[in-house]
Amino acid sequence: MIMVSVIIPVYNAEKYIEECLNSVLNQTMNQLEIICIDDGSTDDSPQILQNYQRADSRMKLYSQKNQGAGPARNRGLKEAEGKYVAFVDADDFWHDDFALEKIVRAAEVHQSIVTGAFWGNYKDGRYTRSPFHGKYFENGSDGEQIDFQDEQSGFHYWSYLFRRDYLIHNNLFFPPYYRFQDPPFLVRILEKVRSYFVIPVDWYCYRMVYKAVLSTQEKTVDFLKGVIDVLNIAQKHNFHTLSSEMFAEVNAHTPSIIKGILHGNKELPVLMERINAFAAAGGTELEAEIFIRESVYKQCKAAADRFWQRIKPVEKIIIYGAGYCGNLILRQIEKNDVESEIVFAETEPPKERKVCGRECLWIDELAENKEKAIIIIAVLTQTQPALVANMKRLGFENYICLDMELMTALECMG
Repeated sequence: MIMVSVIIPVYNAEKYIEECLNSVLNQTMNQLEIICIDDGSTDDSPQILQNYQRADSRMKLYSQKNQGAGPARNRGLKEAEGKYVAFVDADDFWHDDFALEKIVRAAEVHQSIVTGAFWGNYKDGRYTRSPFHGKYFENGSDGEQIDFQDEQSGFHYWSYLFRRDYLIHNNLFFPPYYRFQDPPFLVRILEKVRSYFVIPVDWYCYRMVYKAVLSTQEKTVDFLKGVIDVLNIAQKHNFHTLSSEMFAEVNAHTPSIIKGILHGNKELPVLMERINAFAAAGGTELEAEIFIRESVYKQCKAAADRFWQRIKPVEKIIIYGAGYCGNLILRQIEKNDVESEIVFAETEPPKERKVCGRECLWIDELAENKEKAIIIIAVLTQTQPALVANMKRLGFENYICLDMELMTALECMG
């Protein structure tokens, strides 16, 4: 009988995969199968896996084109035959040879669907236990039933042993994301089972190496999708701590989110709007939202300040263009109590001599006092070149072309 199916997705893990496999194969609990899914590796990982498969009949190897760790783990779940399933990432490993046996024994004795153990960070050859679950074992307990309501964390799925039939029957699989597929998977399970049994055994070693987690826009999009999946569950069940955990994760990845938005990704603003709605409902403001707002404010203020610094010292402001854009800029100027004389100008002698109560003149008539005036070219962008050429013909040199940035800045700062 196979008690445990150990599922290991592998993608270009030649540097660490042997240590990972050895830590599993050396377990005293030997009623297991090790299911490795090569997710389209381009290094020597496939050859290493084949060598291990030839040496140990418990090894099962499957290959697929690169789809990400979530689909690879789902493939492993569908191929698995064990009563329980455990997951290991190919660059991590298990702490000691007795861990799995102790965890399975606890799962059997307590008939638990989900059984957890301790995990720790591994760096420079040193294992440091995480404080997660620690408060339940301060009095020396050898096992505790923990309510998900009390912990509300969606991370460290690999520090739990799961009953395989429960996952299959309840359709509990990983979403097909390239990043952040683990928290939605774990939260769906823990919310459903409500509680889980944890023993104080050091089990999982998480290798702390630099990983470009959101190295592409696709991964950033998938990350936000995973966050939304978790927030939907958190909102439904009033898991406020879980929501805060997700908001903190979004804040930590603000640079990647902003980078994707600046590069024109159209999905990111939509996803961020949904997450902002969750945050606003709980009285929280996300760092990405703050950054965008403050950046826009600074840009608008700088553009508006430059505009006012140029027009306030002059004696006469000539708004060249008496249409829609000209009227808009006039209203902005009037709101700021500018003392300069303000007139409108048109390329041809105007039929109406006043616009919005201001004198409207032929541009040629205004050329005599051009040294004391500034011209604001207030027409649509595509029309501006003709007006600029006419203005230069008349010898005007001090001018500002009205564009979307300036109009937005004046509106926002008005």
